[in-house]
Amino acid sequence: HHRVLKYTVISFAKFLLYSIVSLSLSGQSFSLLLVAFICLINLLSDTLSYFSGAMLTPIFIRIIGQDHLAEAIGFKQSTVSLVKTISNILGGVLLGILSIQFISLLNALTFLIAFLGILFIKTDLLKVEKTINYQEGLSVKSFCQHLLQSSKLIWNMNKVLLVLFIISTSQAVINVTVPVSTLFLRNQPFLNLQTGQSLALLSTFELSALIVGSLVSGYLQHTISIKTALYASLVTQLLLLVGFATVRFDWILIFSTLDAFFAGVLSPRLQELVFKQIPEESMGAVQSSIGAITVVLPSLFTIALVTIATSFGTLAVSFVLLLFLLVAFVMLLNIRESI
Repeated sequence: HHRVLKYTVISFAKFLLYSIVSLSLSGQSFSLLLVAFICLINLLSDTLSYFSGAMLTPIFIRIIGQDHLAEAIGFKQSTVSLVKTISNILGGVLLGILSIQFISLLNALTFLIAFLGILFIKTDLLKVEKTINYQEGLSVKSFCQHLLQSSKLIWNMNKVLLVLFIISTSQAVINVTVPVSTLFLRNQPFLNLQTGQSLALLSTFELSALIVGSLVSGYLQHTISIKTALYASLVTQLLLLVGFATVRFDWILIFSTLDAFFAGVLSPRLQELVFKQIPEESMGAVQSSIGAITVVLPSLFTIALVTIATSFGTLAVSFVLLLFLLVAFVMLLNIRESI
């Protein structure tokens, strides 16, 4: 209960946390202890952000409506990616102009602006919250029951689990493009560019395609089904593996960009597919579970694949990725119904 109020309090708490970071940097030189403290603050802030974001999911969906869910999720994801990119670029530029203490103060002020924005729309959010029926208040028992029920909901969505695995495989392929490319770009430069410049070009293309894919996801749902997009993604990844095996960075650039586009198209559609099958009170927990799966699985796959690439070379990792994609292709064939 009182989700909007809790979200407002958390927003102000994040402003206080980063104000503490700003104060801790004033007049102090960097030390290992200070870095550890800042990392702890970031961890706490990110945890609060994920929690508060999932908590507002039912309200977000109630405002948007089921008919425009894919477009809204796609717009949200593309906006978040774009803001993160601009922030990173701007931060890098400002580091050469301003002191890190002043930048940390600007960072804290952005959280203050976000808090003020929540205050501005708080009344409207409260009106929407009153229209949603929630279960009993939070306790250890109710939390465990809610978590168990949400886990069962996901487990019973067989096709969603298959799609999650396939998307995790796709994400792992995207994640290893930079490490694998680094291995041969040192000896075979692309268009006489430095290794860092080539990798920056690759990352820029992938991110741009991901943003575009997220933006157009909802508009393509009547043209390209989830299953068709998954097939297209797997074919693109097979062509990307050819680029790995033949050490062709131009192929990697083209097909990793296409793969990122399909990843952008698929992510909002998958969330829409799930949200249409679950009750409002379980949306936050299910979203958190899906988020955990789509972060943990690709991360584990990526660690294993990068280890293979650095230990045995690009051909070895290409072979392992081929096995991954064949498994994903077989799983996709087993999804008989249209999605």
